[in-house]
Formats: sequence, C-alpha cells, structure tokens
Amino acid sequence: MLGVALFLLLSAPLQEEVVTPKLSIHEVGELARRWAERMSPSTERGTEPAERSSACRQIAECLRTFIDPPISEAQRSVRAVGGDSIAVLGTPAQHRWIERFLAIQLGRDLDVFDITWEVVSLPADDEDTAGDQPRILSSDQSAAWRKSHLDREDVRLVSAPVRTTFRSGERVEISALQRRAFIKDYRVWESVAPRGERLIDPIVDHVEEGLTGRGLAAVMPLANGELAIGLDFELQATEIVVIAPFQTEHGLIGLPELRKITLASTLVVKPGATILFPYRDTVGERRFVAVLTVEQE
Repeated sequence: MLGVALFLLLSAPLQEEVVTPKLSIHEVGELARRWAERMSPSTERGTEPAERSSACRQIAECLRTFIDPPISEAQRSVRAVGGDSIAVLGTPAQHRWIERFLAIQLGRDLDVFDITWEVVSLPADDEDTAGDQPRILSSDQSAAWRKSHLDREDVRLVSAPVRTTFRSGERVEISALQRRAFIKDYRVWESVAPRGERLIDPIVDHVEEGLTGRGLAAVMPLANGELAIGLDFELQATEIVVIAPFQTEHGLIGLPELRKITLASTLVVKPGATILFPYRDTVGERRFVAVLTVEQE
C-alpha cells in the first residue's frame, strides 16, 4: 500500500509554485534629481518638486516598459510616488530586476548613445527582409548585411542616414523625410482696365515621405549580467503612392495620395546592433526597410 501511494505521489504532475506579488517602495530620489537636470532648462536645475516628479514618472515608465519578467497590469502595478519613490506590486524576481536597473542608471547616467536611421528600397523578393517583423542583426551581421545589400544596383536609398543622440531614460525622436513639390491650385489675378488681362499664378505645396517616430530608450540589465539597450518604438512610414494629375480650367494640379504604415515594437539590443523594419510598397513590387543602428559613443 505504501508503494502504491509512493508511486502515485511520484507520478503526479508537478505544479508550478505560485509567487504572490508584493508591494515594495523603491527609492529613486537621486536618480530623479539627475534626470530632472537633463529635462529642465532652469538655473536651479532639478531642484523644483514638479521637475523631480516629472523625472520620477519617466523612471516609472521605463520600469513598466522594460521590466523583465514583464509585469501584469503595469500601468496600475508601477506608480510614481511624488518625486522620490516608485511603488511596485511585483514578484521577488521583478523587484531584483528593478534594483539592478536603478543601480545601472546611477552608474551610467552620463553614457551617450547614437541611433542612426535610414530607409532603403529593395526588390520585393529579397529573402533577408521577408515578412513584416523586425529583425535584429549583431554588429558583425550588420556589416555583412550592408556589404551584401547596400552596394547592389537594385537597392535604392530612400532617405539619407540621420543620427540622433540620447542618454538612458530619454525619449528619442526620429525624422527622416523627403519633400516633393506639386501644384495644388492656381491663383487668378485680374489686371486693371483697360487691358483687362488675367494672370494665373500656380500655388505650390509640398508633401513628405519617409520615416518619423518616437520612442523610449534605456540601458538595462540582461539575465547573464551583461548590459543592453531597451528600445520601445512606434515608427510611422509615409509613402507617396501617386501625385495624380487633375485638369482644371487654369491648368493641371496634383492630387497626392499617401499611405501610412505604423511599425511598433519593444526590443532589447546590444550596442552596435542594427534593427531592420521591413514593409512593402503599395503595389508590392518593392520592399522598404527602415534601418536603425544603435551605438555607444
């Protein structure tokens, strides 16, 4: 009988241990002061309560976005308290990650990073950019990809490389646009009698295509003890489908048709990595790729 009971005990499926989240207060006063100094142009930078509270909320947003393992109901579970503390309802593993994250911010707050972005156009059948999911390339893979792709005759550069710098916890703005002019209307001028001439003056407008976006970036710890950069991006790719001609009584005007695609993702990369965001053009003959490279100065 004892043997049967032992057999049943050993053969029963193991149940995962349920870890109950606990509330903990994390002090961030010094970090909030430093981040407030970046954000404020005032003489006494970082000393105003409103500035520190704003910085504290920025720290809380970084935690909600990048915490590993992810936290459920992050908006409610991670809350800034004034300008000195953050209340977190999380598991022990999540609290340990937060402590490492905060320590890294204090030690690396002067580190400066670069993001360089450009948009290229490739044939639609390019296998390396198939699908619609972002692809992360290491530094070596990035060099090989550029050598095998960007020197080809059938690859076009849609927007020239643009670079921006950031420090951990800052928002990153992206804008790589090209302008195209078109005639949107005509202005008619009636001359004074007796000649009674009419002058027709074209009204020129512009439309932009390329890449815009914004995101949050932060240095963060990995499970193996190494450091990486967390990026939470929302990019908007704008494509001019056509500027269709339309005949009016005074001449041709252009009617631009645009297509906008939103590319959103949260990624963790190491300095030197390149991120490929692929998307197809309207007719499917070409594939656009937003190329973002992250480096440490």
